[in-house]
Amino acid sequence: MPFNPEFLTTTGNAIRDAHAPLERLRVDLDARTKTGAGGHVAFNADDLERSLTPLVSSPEEAAQVVAQMKRAASWGMAVDPKTKQPAFPWALLLNGAFVESLGPEILDQLGITAKANAASLREKLTRFGTPPEILFEPRTATWLTDRRGYAKKNQSSGGHDIPDAPQKVKPVFGTWAVDAAKALAAEEACLRAVQVSVDLWGFNLCWDQACAEGIGRALAGPAAGAIVSAIMAAIDAGGLGSLTVSVVIAWLGGTIGAAIIGTALAYGAWMAALAVGCSKGVCIRVFWPLPFPLTVMPPIVHCR
Repeated sequence: MPFNPEFLTTTGNAIRDAHAPLERLRVDLDARTKTGAGGHVAFNADDLERSLTPLVSSPEEAAQVVAQMKRAASWGMAVDPKTKQPAFPWALLLNGAFVESLGPEILDQLGITAKANAASLREKLTRFGTPPEILFEPRTATWLTDRRGYAKKNQSSGGHDIPDAPQKVKPVFGTWAVDAAKALAAEEACLRAVQVSVDLWGFNLCWDQACAEGIGRALAGPAAGAIVSAIMAAIDAGGLGSLTVSVVIAWLGGTIGAAIIGTALAYGAWMAALAVGCSKGVCIRVFWPLPFPLTVMPPIVHCR
């Protein structure tokens, strides 16, 4: 039997309230940040510490985070050379977890190979915009080649830990067992309608109001792995641009996708409950692992 709508609403509202400080930070960052041509970013950090205070241990830590965010903004974003769409912040190439998540194919495209050096990195990376000079220092090149080695060992599947196909799954509670293929079929058109936007702080996966409610209900069930896999496939077919798509899928296919699947009931309930009051639709906001107070900020659900 499907979830009781009242149960989904109550659960979703509780999850929303628990993530209220992150939502306030998201709104504040969106209002303060604008990405222009060539990946250049305008960022107003005045008094941003107020939004960070509930998420950090001290005002001093909030000030440190703001300083790092200013640096990330000053470096801007890499841009897909074919579509001119922003792909990821340059600062992420100094984040080991992010670099390793990309997998060998994307790293090759960026010039981060086993034999990379400062000169070869400059030749490759400047195809994607204006990288910060720190990426061309010899010690950075050495560090990146080391990360490439870890990526090759740990990302043999390209970083995708999400199942590739619908599969029969066990009941989550009671006697309710659902065939994931049926859940996918019911939301197939909506899953394909995902809209993706990328910026300095992360990316949004958005749907209209009706689709968001249906996908939320499906995500709350035991078909979560297949749902996330189908979203990744839809993004891959969406034509955003090869680099942008590859980076988004790589990040969804690792830690973030696993986190959504691991707490799928919470995210599905949150999405379904929020959709009722969001006439313009609902988005899942995924944060990049930039200088935030947590190593990986959990995704949040918000009105579009």
